[in-house]
Amino acid sequence: MPRIVDLKLRFLSFLLFFGLIGCSSSPSRPQILINGVAKDWIAWQCNDFVTSWEKILTAGYMPNDVSNGTIFLGDTVINATHTLEGIHHNWYWNNNRYQIVIESDGTGYYYDFTGTKYGQTVKPSEMYSCKKKRY
Repeated sequence: MPRIVDLKLRFLSFLLFFGLIGCSSSPSRPQILINGVAKDWIAWQCNDFVTSWEKILTAGYMPNDVSNGTIFLGDTVINATHTLEGIHHNWYWNNNRYQIVIESDGTGYYYDFTGTKYGQTVKPSEMYSCKKKRY
């Protein structure tokens, strides 16, 4: 009789050990589909600065190619150039005519340089509250 109990305990220990291993998982990285291929990316969800509940856009980049940025604005996908200037993340598109900047505190700004001369500064036309996406 003790032999059967010993075998049962070993079997239960085996199931418990492999059951816990099978259930554990490492946190997955956010991914984006490009031409049907899933690629890792780092992203921020930006909401209206005043209401903070209205989602405006999601901006991100691929960690293995930090210059390759993407912005999701509703159903519109914008391919952009991402740069890290100091501690600010920047996305530029349409020949640098448009820019989104996300500061280290999560404040985001949208700039429209349409009709300006090279080097001319403009004030942001929109402001966002951005949070790094967690999965």
